[in-house]
Amino acid sequence: MAAPETASSGTAASADSIRIATQKLDDVLNTASEIFVTRIRLQNDMQGIRGAVQQLDQMLHRVGQLDCRALSERLVEANDHSRHNPRASTGHPNRQIGPGQRHAVVDRSHEELVADLKEQESAAEEISFQLLAIEEVRTRLQENVDDLEQLTGRLQSSAMNFRMVPIIQLFDRFPTQVREIARQLGKRVKFAVSGGNTELDKVLINQLADPLLHILRNAVDHGIEPSDERVRSGKPEVGHIGLRASYQGSYVVIEIADDGRGIDVEKVLAKAIERGLVDRERAASLGPSEILEFIFEPGFSTLTTVSELSGRGVGMDVVRSAISQIQGSIGIDSRPGQGTSLRIKLPLTLAIIGILMVEEGPNQFAFPILNVEEILHISKDQIRQLSGNAMYNHRGKTLPVTTLSSVLGFPPSGFSDDRIALVILTEGEKRIGVLVDAVVGRQEVLIKNLGSLIRKVPFVMGCTISSDSRLVLILSAWEIVNRRPDQPAPRLGRTLDDRFEERQTHAVLVVEDSAMQRKRLSAILRQAGYPADNAENGFAALKQLREKRYAAFCVDIIMPIMDGLEFVERLRQMPDHADSAVVFVTGRTTVSKQDRAARLGVLDYLIKPVEPEVLIEAFDRHCLGVRASGAVQQTDPAVV
Repeated sequence: MAAPETASSGTAASADSIRIATQKLDDVLNTASEIFVTRIRLQNDMQGIRGAVQQLDQMLHRVGQLDCRALSERLVEANDHSRHNPRASTGHPNRQIGPGQRHAVVDRSHEELVADLKEQESAAEEISFQLLAIEEVRTRLQENVDDLEQLTGRLQSSAMNFRMVPIIQLFDRFPTQVREIARQLGKRVKFAVSGGNTELDKVLINQLADPLLHILRNAVDHGIEPSDERVRSGKPEVGHIGLRASYQGSYVVIEIADDGRGIDVEKVLAKAIERGLVDRERAASLGPSEILEFIFEPGFSTLTTVSELSGRGVGMDVVRSAISQIQGSIGIDSRPGQGTSLRIKLPLTLAIIGILMVEEGPNQFAFPILNVEEILHISKDQIRQLSGNAMYNHRGKTLPVTTLSSVLGFPPSGFSDDRIALVILTEGEKRIGVLVDAVVGRQEVLIKNLGSLIRKVPFVMGCTISSDSRLVLILSAWEIVNRRPDQPAPRLGRTLDDRFEERQTHAVLVVEDSAMQRKRLSAILRQAGYPADNAENGFAALKQLREKRYAAFCVDIIMPIMDGLEFVERLRQMPDHADSAVVFVTGRTTVSKQDRAARLGVLDYLIKPVEPEVLIEAFDRHCLGVRASGAVQQTDPAVV
């Protein structure tokens, strides 16, 4: 029993293995050695900073012991005392001190003061030099961090090259298959392959085999005409099919072109009208490229019979779906009598992709850059409602518009600004506009799957971790573009209630060390009408209070430098904020903390994650005097 098991495991291992060129391995090893050297430099710089900080701390301690004001007061006191009580200076009640001795006492005090002042001046000078030394180390440290970033990028790129293999490994299997298909159909076909040295991720190559074979079958079966028909139409007797790969920026483009009969656009449009995919009024305004998109609809075919060889009951929708699953796109171009060309655009690898980070309300998501055609900033009145759907006139063409909240089903944003960001997603010839509150920016990220417990989530292709440790879902643009508009049109007006304007006069400061929570809580408050600012800890919040007065505070407890309880203690010592509303929103609590918070006059104690309506109701109650509806989250005195 052991032998078959060993053979099986060996077969599996060889199937998952990749043959790596020595040069690629050398590049990785060289980069890794440079990273090791940079790490040593960083360690040295950190030791330099540590030593400089220790010296600076010692100097500050020395300066703290030099109280110039006390010395000055002591000098004045000694002078006055010796002038008004001459016997005290001698130590004998019956012996008076003379004027010269009095001056000597004053001079000694003056000398002590001057000496201390000189020492302080010297210490201040040392501190300034030490700060310059720290700045020099900081500059050196930043240079090393920049070097480390470049080396890390090189290492990542070199490691990814291990997965890159020439696409000829995939293309080599097709000539024999094309010849066999042509022989079965009695057609003469010349098949040419080019661009075989183009490298692509091994994972992508494995998943491209079936879609490409399906396209080539269609080209031979439906595209290339029989020899006698080609001769009658003035074409060479032998049909030509080309398969070519090339780089286009950070993508690979695979083109399959034939010189066959092409696709009858009128027949495709008639079939689309017959199936109810488009009405006659809309059909009149469609261009050839838009009509050809119907070929990718499920079950779409202009043939009266199903070919066992090419279609076998499977349409081009399956091809597009397979390519979209590997973050690719496919487009088609055809001219009757001249042939058909299909272009597949793919990222070089599935592991690292370019994304566009966007936000709606407190939620952050990402789109693959490959599917982002354009980003516009438009006014709200440019969005029109048509038959219950939102539309935008984009360069003379009607563009359907949606929001992420309507697609994913979370509470919508109010889109309160007069101008809104519109991200146009494309998939082939299909486009859709997605309204967002903000476009955060573009990043190159390592995409991760959702894990074995969540194998498939609608509209989600993976996730990544942002720089502020937020887990960001990367959305599938293909699913969004091809989603049926069964949801109502997005509401672009602010979902105002009777208290919105009243809340505008009550500014709230969110004091929270987590960037993700800060952003979420602030967005909830702003959407409800409360002007909200942020501070990352209690110390930063106190600095903001010097410049602006706030009506209420949303405070976390566990924070670095200065926690929430200490911040509220300092806050209560300020006359303007002795009675200001404070709401604690925290993830961990104990009875002792709650007792201390109660003594400080904290009005509410909410446990994360807090629901938006709970948070708003708490601030409405304390800022506006609105009576609670009973929905406010109750504080659990037990440890959470």
